[in-house]
Amino acid sequence: MSSAIVTGATGILGREIVSHLGRDKQFQTIHALSRSKAEDWPSNVSHNKVDLTANVQDMAKQLDGVEAEYVFFSAYLQKDSDQENWDVNSAMLESFLNALAITGAEKRLKRVLLTTGAKQYGVHLGPAKNPMEESDPWIEGSDRPPNFYYNQQRILANAAKGKQWDWVRDVPIPNPYSSPTSFRLSPTLMT
Repeated sequence: MSSAIVTGATGILGREIVSHLGRDKQFQTIHALSRSKAEDWPSNVSHNKVDLTANVQDMAKQLDGVEAEYVFFSAYLQKDSDQENWDVNSAMLESFLNALAITGAEKRLKRVLLTTGAKQYGVHLGPAKNPMEESDPWIEGSDRPPNFYYNQQRILANAAKGKQWDWVRDVPIPNPYSSPTSFRLSPTLMT
C-alpha cells in the first residue's frame, strides 16, 4: 500500500487530488497539508496544518511524522506581480523539500509530482500557441516576465540529483469535455 502527501490540499487542484486518492484502494494514507481544514475527507486522509511560507525549521516541526512515497505539490499562493509569484511559490517548494530532508521523510520518497497550470504554456501573456503541447519550449527571456513554474521545475531537478526519488510535472491538457481541474493521476504515478 502506498502513501501520499498533498500540499495545498484545500485548493482547487489539491482538493481534487485528495478526494481521488482517498477513494483509491492503492493509497493507505494520505497526508492533506494546508493552513486550514475546510474539507470532509475519507478516513484514510489525515489533515496536517502546515504553513508553507514558514521558515524551514518551523515547517520541519509542522511536518513531524509526515512521510510518504509520493508528494503531490499543488500549493499555490497568488501575489500581485509575476516576480512576487516567482519568489513566494519557488520559496514554498524549496523550503518544503528542505523540511522533508530535515525530518528524514525524504528518505521514503519515490516521486514528487508538481502540478502546473496553463501558465506553463504562457497563456497569461496573451494568445497562446495552438495546439499547446508538453514539448513546447518555455516562454522566457529578458523580454518576458518570470514564470514560477519554470523555476519550480529547476528546483526539483536540482533537489532530485543523486537522490532515490524522481519528479514529474503534470501539465494541463485543455479538454472541452472535462472539468477545469481534472487530470490523470495514474500515468504520473506509475511511470
